[in-house]
Amino acid sequence: MPSHRADDRRSWLDVITPRRLVTTALLLLAVVLSVYGLQSVKDQRAASCSSGPITHLVPCPGDRDLGQGEIGVEMLAGYQVQLTIDTTVVPADELSVQGSGFFYTPGPGTATGALAPGAHTASVTYFLTTAGAAAAQHYAWNFSTT
Repeated sequence: MPSHRADDRRSWLDVITPRRLVTTALLLLAVVLSVYGLQSVKDQRAASCSSGPITHLVPCPGDRDLGQGEIGVEMLAGYQVQLTIDTTVVPADELSVQGSGFFYTPGPGTATGALAPGAHTASVTYFLTTAGAAAAQHYAWNFSTT
């Protein structure tokens, strides 16, 4: 019996070789670096989709969006906004206010109509309600429609 146990230990030692250990370590390192890299890309995208009191831009700068997709901003609480698409100011009654988000959906019968395919610029003029419009700031971003 003791010789049988020695054979079992020897067979496990044959399976665990330095080459296999190094290969396994390299594969684990590759997985860890891939996860870290993907997380880094996500963090950079999130950073490009916000600025100061603007917590989220829709669509994000540089995105390609459908011509009838929603356009707008989510702000910190207490802000008022005026949204402009290309050179058209969006009337307040066409903005959908959802909490601290201000969104506009272009299409037939709206201020901009359906957006033509190609590059567009959205801009937002925003100010704290308590500070008034005299303290307004401006932010613009570009996106494309298909």
